[in-house]
Amino acid sequence: MKQNFRKNFKKCQLPIITINFLGIKINFLVDSGSSKNQISGAAFKILKETDLYKENFADYQGKNKVSGVGGEAIIQPQVLLGYYLDRRRYADIFGILPDTVFKCFEEESGLVVSGILGSSFFVSHNIVIDYETM
Repeated sequence: MKQNFRKNFKKCQLPIITINFLGIKINFLVDSGSSKNQISGAAFKILKETDLYKENFADYQGKNKVSGVGGEAIIQPQVLLGYYLDRRRYADIFGILPDTVFKCFEEESGLVVSGILGSSFFVSHNIVIDYETM
């Protein structure tokens, strides 16, 4: 799958992919150093309040332990979410992170980022990042 980061990269100097969750578009930071996909609590709450949520989205997947660069571990809920990318339907497990994790992206770039796509996303979708064409 090819993704063009050029539009958002010019805006904020970050590799961002916009994913369509049945009409709700959410910006995700591409982070090859993260092993798992993450979504903000606020973005998940918006998805959960839609009429299509129960028939198309979350199957509760339990809890997961994650830690960031600082090494502090937290236990987070995770869900299976369905979404569209390049007009194809997919489903992946996303951990739900506190909104404060994503505030720095908005403050720095002006772009609302509500999730992280980790290496599990790249592997499951055969994505290759080509920085020369980005």
